[in-house]
Amino acid sequence: MKKILAVLLVLFTAMMLFTACGEESDSQPLPAKVVSVNNVDDLIGLKNYLGPKYKNYVFELTADIDLSGIERWEPIGSDIENAFMATLSGKSKGQSHTIKNLTVKGVAEDGQPLFIAQDMGKDFVTSFASYGLFGYTKDAKLTDLTLKDVHIEYYADYNGYSYTAGLVGYDYGASTFDNISVDGSIAISNLYKKYVSYNVDDREGNTDIDDTCTTTLFIGGVVGCSTGDPTFKDVHSTVNMTNNCYTGYYRTRQNASSDLLEEGAEPFTEGYVVEYQSQSPTYKVDKVLSGGVVGKVDGGKMTEVSYTGSMDYNARSVYAAGIAGVATGVEISGATATGLNVVSLVSGKNMIAGLVSDIGDGAKLSGSTVTGATIKASGQGTPQKITVGGVFGYAVNLATIEDVTVTGSSFTVDNVKSVTAGGLGGTMRDATIKNCVSVATNIVGNSKDEKDYNRIGTVLGEAEGNTTVSDIHATATVVCGRGAAQKAIETAVAHVENFAFFNEDGKPCIRLYRKGTNSVYLNVDGEIEGQVLTINIYNEELSVLVTASYTLEGEVQNTDNPALTYLNDYFTAGGGFKNDNSGAVTLEDRDMTQYEYRAGVVVVTDVDDDLSALEPNA
Repeated sequence: MKKILAVLLVLFTAMMLFTACGEESDSQPLPAKVVSVNNVDDLIGLKNYLGPKYKNYVFELTADIDLSGIERWEPIGSDIENAFMATLSGKSKGQSHTIKNLTVKGVAEDGQPLFIAQDMGKDFVTSFASYGLFGYTKDAKLTDLTLKDVHIEYYADYNGYSYTAGLVGYDYGASTFDNISVDGSIAISNLYKKYVSYNVDDREGNTDIDDTCTTTLFIGGVVGCSTGDPTFKDVHSTVNMTNNCYTGYYRTRQNASSDLLEEGAEPFTEGYVVEYQSQSPTYKVDKVLSGGVVGKVDGGKMTEVSYTGSMDYNARSVYAAGIAGVATGVEISGATATGLNVVSLVSGKNMIAGLVSDIGDGAKLSGSTVTGATIKASGQGTPQKITVGGVFGYAVNLATIEDVTVTGSSFTVDNVKSVTAGGLGGTMRDATIKNCVSVATNIVGNSKDEKDYNRIGTVLGEAEGNTTVSDIHATATVVCGRGAAQKAIETAVAHVENFAFFNEDGKPCIRLYRKGTNSVYLNVDGEIEGQVLTINIYNEELSVLVTASYTLEGEVQNTDNPALTYLNDYFTAGGGFKNDNSGAVTLEDRDMTQYEYRAGVVVVTDVDDDLSALEPNA
């Protein structure tokens, strides 16, 4: 019996050790291995190699792969937890190979959606959150890849985020993209849901509709969104990109009293009626972040990247540019945008530019060129502000721009509350631009009426805070219309403000920084009526957080910037804002003792500019 027990104990121990080793091996990366990918099934099979277990694997294309037989490519990697983390190389034994005809077709010939799911008890469109050859990558290496004839066309979900690009929808971590080329087209539409019941006499009956669209689209020629510490080297895109807005009516049949049809009555065809809707801001996606190479990039480096192509967007807010829509904390060098063509129909705050629409948080852009860019942005409804620049729209929070050239470009902005434009950039705040050239640039800017304002300069539209502009050569033809707005166009930098920047209403604001940072701040503007100073406190997106009042004593100075003039009366470094009625002002649980005011100084030196024409526009 003792021998049997001893044997059983040995077997049990062995089993436990085997199980433990097995579990450990499942959680640990496997040894390096090279795997050939030479057909469609092999490429689809990469879905079996996701996560950290296969991070040491190297997959090599050993033949060209044609995906034309697949109308709805399902991306590799379904989320960050199941992301592709290995290496995919398009080169094997020194020979390069191509992936052709990647297709995501989610729209039928009659414009109806092909992807259907249940919503509110009825069928409705659905989509992946992230589209591309890969849906999600993390710390991956994608090298020596050529994607030809990418064609992505689908309806995005009406609320949330959508990441789309030719190669990778969403990338996270220290991924590497080296020697990549992508061409093709991407067309994304949001489908506004409206359920309509029709009476038997074909009159429209009850409706059940969604609220305003809240979708944000991240669209890139190569990568939709990349956060972490990515490396882009020798990456090129010729992908044309667009989005549209549609109403999707789901119809049901009812009788005149709005009751459901009786059994046996002639049925009305149920299903979709998809109509183009470009006019109402309600139908528009909330925001589009789009770049010829990457929609948004955070951190890392981009070298020798280029884009040639067009973008046509219809949204409330558009951040679009030749290389990246938004770039934070990244170093970009050797970037090229050639023949960029951007058309934008917008109804909110927008930034459009030759290379990067919004660059900040210590990002650096150098040694780059823009040639023959055409940007046309038009407001719709009650658009607030459109900012346009040959290199950037906004450069903020310690961004640096140097050794960049813009030639032969044209920018037109119309029907908007305020226009900010420059041959090199729109707005600079707490940033630096030096040793840059903008020549043969044509700028046309029209605000909606004389009460609105334009800021258009040969170099910049406006410079604010701690900003340096030096060693610049610029020539431009400027056409600006509607009365007093022309007066803003006088120098290379149309508007210089050391102590304030301006909100969408053109009202001067002061900025309060969180101590130790350059990117998190509050904005404050004010107005005086009698002896009462009223201040509005805004967050970073210029949404009002709180309104406070302060009764002034003695002689009142009703200056252009009362918030700045009376700063010390209502704000103290140790206590934050004060309010006559309620004492300290509380702002969304923010510790106001951690905010401080910093005066700015804009320095403009060695600027050679030539405003070759200044003409009023009828």
